[in-house]
Amino acid sequence: MKLFTRHRDGASRLALSIVVTGSVFLLSPGVSLAGDEPAPDDGGDQAQSIADVVVTAERRATSLLRTPGSITPVSGEDLRTRKIEGLNDLSVSVPGLSSTGGAPQTSLYIRGIGTSDPGSPPSVGVYIDDVYNPRAFGNNLFDLPDVQGVEVLRGPQGTLYGQNTTGGAIKITSRDPGDAYEGSILLETGNYSAFRTQVYLAGPIRPGVLSASVAYTGRKRDGYTYNQTLDYWADDVDTQQARLKLRYTPNDRIEAVLAYSTLTDASDTQAVVPLNYGAAGPRVTYSPRRFNPSRDVESWSLRVTGELTPHLTVKSISAWRALDNLNPNDASGLPDDRSGFIQFLENRQWSQELQLLGDYGRLNFVAGAVWRRETFAMDRNAWQNRSYSQIISDQTVVDTAVFGQANYNLTARLRLTAGLRFGSQTNEFDNAFYRTDAAFNQTALVYSVEGLTYDDDDISSRLGADFQINDDWLSYASWSRGSKAGGFNRSASNAQIAEIPVRPETVTAYEVGVKGRALDNRVQGSLALFYNDFQDFQATITNPVIDGQLIVGNVVANAAQATTYGVELETTVRPLQGLEWRFAASWLDATFDSFANPTGNAASNYAGKVLPFASEWIVASSLDYVFPVGLPGELSARLSGDFRSAFYSDNANREAVKNPDQFYVNLGLTYRSADHAWTFQALAKNLFDETTIFGYRTLTASLGVESAKYIAPRLVTFSVRRTF
Repeated sequence: MKLFTRHRDGASRLALSIVVTGSVFLLSPGVSLAGDEPAPDDGGDQAQSIADVVVTAERRATSLLRTPGSITPVSGEDLRTRKIEGLNDLSVSVPGLSSTGGAPQTSLYIRGIGTSDPGSPPSVGVYIDDVYNPRAFGNNLFDLPDVQGVEVLRGPQGTLYGQNTTGGAIKITSRDPGDAYEGSILLETGNYSAFRTQVYLAGPIRPGVLSASVAYTGRKRDGYTYNQTLDYWADDVDTQQARLKLRYTPNDRIEAVLAYSTLTDASDTQAVVPLNYGAAGPRVTYSPRRFNPSRDVESWSLRVTGELTPHLTVKSISAWRALDNLNPNDASGLPDDRSGFIQFLENRQWSQELQLLGDYGRLNFVAGAVWRRETFAMDRNAWQNRSYSQIISDQTVVDTAVFGQANYNLTARLRLTAGLRFGSQTNEFDNAFYRTDAAFNQTALVYSVEGLTYDDDDISSRLGADFQINDDWLSYASWSRGSKAGGFNRSASNAQIAEIPVRPETVTAYEVGVKGRALDNRVQGSLALFYNDFQDFQATITNPVIDGQLIVGNVVANAAQATTYGVELETTVRPLQGLEWRFAASWLDATFDSFANPTGNAASNYAGKVLPFASEWIVASSLDYVFPVGLPGELSARLSGDFRSAFYSDNANREAVKNPDQFYVNLGLTYRSADHAWTFQALAKNLFDETTIFGYRTLTASLGVESAKYIAPRLVTFSVRRTF
């Protein structure tokens, strides 16, 4: 079980990528960079009209207002102006979406459905250019200048996107190069010595046949949490990202896009602050260990699209992804080894997907097959009350699936949708547990198991109907079923736990909604009501009885049944020339209907408790205003506020680990030149410098641990961007 079998110099690869691609552009004849920004509005009613948006939620391009389901698109321009740089920033724009964690990994929740353990299969699937990201490790950042947009799909997406999308799916799409030469450069500075640079170049190598692009982002920022024991500032940021693309179009019926991306991240794991030690402050920690975390992510993908007939298209998506991750975490923040771990991870994924897309007027369909193989190795050194241990595990997961979804127009206004996916998964698992000394030298083998296997089949399905009320309004209703994969307890403390797999968690979902526009398209919005029924909910339980056998210890098991239901609203309004108001809100009820209680202790009966990390209310609102001043360009301001009501961090709903209400205000000021070539921007996130506990709160009385993590302080940045 040897981890990190090879060393990769991320900085060298980034530099080489930029030099090679830059040389290609310099050697290409006739280079003349052209602007990529839209022409400025000339005023009038057209400027107040809200543009329609094209989405790919159904694996093909469709109008947002003609696509049934709860979908929130976030454009590349919105990502820049709102400074959305990672998954944890998205929740300020999407109703029903929340996150915990942050850099370097983010656990996502949609409608109360999510997974807090980054090593377990997620409940919200993340896709980058249609390639699935299997784990939360290293998933947070997508801060590259070629990101074209993000789509958040709420509700189970198992038919088209597979297992582990019971909450929904997030699709991140990057721009493909074309026949136009284009580019941009961004420089940004800010408090805490922040500095960010972005470069994007794209254009043809052989016009009409071969084009290329390169995107790069480098970020640095000093820390803001003071470690009083070791006298340094934790929570710093140090990342480099790059993506290269080649697009080949030998004729007008075939397109091939080869992409390579890399991420090198040496940022700190967010520091934990003790609440019951010393002069406790919101950003002071006492950890005796200084960690040097590192994350290297590398991926290749090849997407080939071919038009078989005017009505039939075939698409192939081949991909490989590698993650090497040193992920430390001190869970107490105390000046001794009270609770924490350092884990080394090595993750590899190979995948192949084939799609057949048909468009026959009244009938549209997507059919396909997927194969995915993933290896996940972990070497985890842990300490608890100055007792030290090591867990080594190796997992191999193989997924295969066939799927199809079709839409059929019964009339010009009424359409039916049906989808089905059949999948099969095989898990292989090796696991060993050792006692160690404080330097993590092995002193005794506690247990070792090898060659464990677990197989499971999965069926996801969808039925729906939508009705075009008139040219502006669409109504819909749907029933869907999805599942979250099972598997083995990767951090088992004894052989008994290691040998018992957890079954898949299933969700049956019902949704009705309406979306549309009014007042000459100056108002757009959607309203959705949903109901989710959980079976075999995966949760950690102590000393359960499984298949008639008492399992001693903490076990991830199918411990509960649960129900979530609620309502979501999002709207965009342009009441006046130059003024835009956006509002997104969700109300959620998420409770356990039943919960396994092997001891019979009333304190362990969690039926009726609220699901962890589920907020009753999530509200986001923003105002954008273009000042009517006599400048040669455009001066605008954005004021936004984000609210999330209190939520619990555990199944027991202990008040001691309850996260309080969150409310943050962000402010931005932007100036664009008349030709939109220059953009100057000043942004302040967490404008009033709130110091709220968020997402992570621990109370372990037996260890004397009470700790938490705090949101980032006020971060102010100033940037200039030049497009060519």
